[in-house]
Amino acid sequence: MSIEIVGIEATMAAIGDDIIAFELEIDGLIQDAGMECEDLAIAGAAVDTGEMRDATAYLPGYLECEVVNDSDHSVYIEFGTSKMPPQPFMFPAYETAKQHLLQGIGG
Repeated sequence: MSIEIVGIEATMAAIGDDIIAFELEIDGLIQDAGMECEDLAIAGAAVDTGEMRDATAYLPGYLECEVVNDSDHSVYIEFGTSKMPPQPFMFPAYETAKQHLLQGIGG
């Protein structure tokens, strides 16, 4: 008795193509969210000299991205100090972009 599976190579190739298409679609949504987060963080940054705004950057990757602010005092602006109330701009931008990403993935 023997069992022969016909068409397994074609089936596996089709599954592979679907996975690649899915990953590309998800990566596009992730990158859109990263760029949105950057835009929102820049728009929400406290502006005195423009340093906080100009230090915000979107860094793409595959199925990931980062939005960073490399100003030395951005953490003090974001979370405040004992002498200054917080003026968050990174976390609110992240939360909004995350919600839009989740809506895009779910719908």
